[in-house]
Order: sequence, then C-alpha cells, then structure tokens
Amino acid sequence: MWYINQVIQFLKPIFNISVLLLIFFSLFPGNIIGLLLYEDITYDPTSNFLFIYANHFIAYFYVGLLAFFLYLKNKNLKKILYFILFLSVIFETLHSIIPNRSFY
Repeated sequence: MWYINQVIQFLKPIFNISVLLLIFFSLFPGNIIGLLLYEDITYDPTSNFLFIYANHFIAYFYVGLLAFFLYLKNKNLKKILYFILFLSVIFETLHSIIPNRSFY
C-alpha cells in the first residue's frame, strides 16, 4: 500500500494547481481560447449552448473527482467538497458581474 501514498502525494499538487487554474479561468474577463487563438478577447469559439455547460461540468467534475479520491480517507473530505461547491456557486454568480462574461 506504500504506492497509494506516493500516488496521493503526486496528485495533491496537481489538485492544487487545478483549483488555481479553475479560479483563474473562471474569473478571467473574457474568453481565453478566443484570446490565444484569434487574439480577440471577446470572440467565443465555444458559443454553442450545450458546449458551455459541458465545459463547466467537465471542469468541476474533474476537480471534484480528484478531490474525492485524494481525500477519501481523510477527515477533511467533506470540507473540501463543500469548498468546491462553494467555489462553483460563487464563480457562477460572479459571471454576471465580470465584464465580457455572460450567461447564455
């Protein structure tokens, strides 16, 4: 079982970086893909209604699943899952305030 502890120690920084990237991408005023590919912060190449929700679902599902498996045997699992839920609600609320972000 020593390899499980090594895997967990390897994945914890990946989880932390994933949460930081999720925060950055959620609070970025505009579209990063549009900025990188088309040099236009307002262009949204993913303007398909279902694709937008799929992006959110995949991102939060990935971070939530990673947190669940990393902290499964830890007493802080409940706190971390509540933190991720709190972040998702706050970010979706802030999307109505941040310029160049909108609900579709």
